[in-house]
Amino acid sequence: MTAIDRMEKAMVSALKQALASRKSVLVPPGGNLLWEWFMDLNAVRTWHMNGPNPISYADIVSYGQINRWSIQPHHVAILRAMDAAYVEYFYSQRENKSEENVSRQPTGELSADLFDAVFG
Repeated sequence: MTAIDRMEKAMVSALKQALASRKSVLVPPGGNLLWEWFMDLNAVRTWHMNGPNPISYADIVSYGQINRWSIQPHHVAILRAMDAAYVEYFYSQRENKSEENVSRQPTGELSADLFDAVFG
């Protein structure tokens, strides 16, 4: 495992911890700039009807150019891994909520009295 792979794993782990606890976490040594980049990109990500879109390569390149950062391919790989973890967390939370809602729905047959009460 290379140093870049270890950094990617540490950054994804820190992000998952932050999402799960909703508290500030200790960013791995050397990861402060990547964390800042991800937070900036996450703040301006696009959303669609069902949730967040992944951060695109174009967004990362534009962000680097605007802020005059020399974002290298290994930085992009780490940012994309963090983004994948964020999107996965979002959709897993959404699925958990929908499962809770499904279990709360009433079960049983519709009686004549209930039908009359609802539809008159």
